[in-house]
Amino acid sequence: MQEKKISAIRKIAKVLYSHQRDGNCCGVLPIVIDRGMGIECDIPVENKDGMTRSMIFKLISSLDERFQILSYLVKFWAKVQDLNSQRELTMSSMSIISLVAFHLQ
Repeated sequence: MQEKKISAIRKIAKVLYSHQRDGNCCGVLPIVIDRGMGIECDIPVENKDGMTRSMIFKLISSLDERFQILSYLVKFWAKVQDLNSQRELTMSSMSIISLVAFHLQ
């Protein structure tokens, strides 16, 4: 099973390499960075807790549009303040979104 996961990540890396000049497929965190656009994302593999939280947040977003708007706003603010960076062990996006959900209860 582990070999299938590694194979899937390598396939993703191969496609990403084809769209950029330089690439690095190693590191502590599974982060993909598009230097051209300045976008960072991580690629979790079989993170059931994260998938469950994502489904819950999607449900909340469908019920109240303020949740999505406020989540984007707070995440943007946190990024500008350097409070949302996995590499620097600050708050994760999930933590920030959880705080927004708690605030809107």
